[in-house]
Amino acid sequence: MWRTDQAPNLAAEYLSSLGDRWEHVQTVGRLADWMIAELGLSPEIAAAAWLHDIGYAPALAVTGFHPVDGATFLANEGAPNHVV
Repeated sequence: MWRTDQAPNLAAEYLSSLGDRWEHVQTVGRLADWMIAELGLSPEIAAAAWLHDIGYAPALAVTGFHPVDGATFLANEGAPNHVV
């Protein structure tokens, strides 16, 4: 079952070996986490931020086009369409 609070761990599992890409994802994710806390936005925004580049993960590459590979993976994980 999909849970927004799992997004940072899921991102780390698939992207932490990717150097600069992982640094970028952490920066975006942490900024989104701050925005959620300060502005009261939906936690799903932070989940989408943490997972926006998940399709770059070599283990998830099917088409080689990261937006499609990431969306396919997240849909299969049960993420809601507005996060995918």
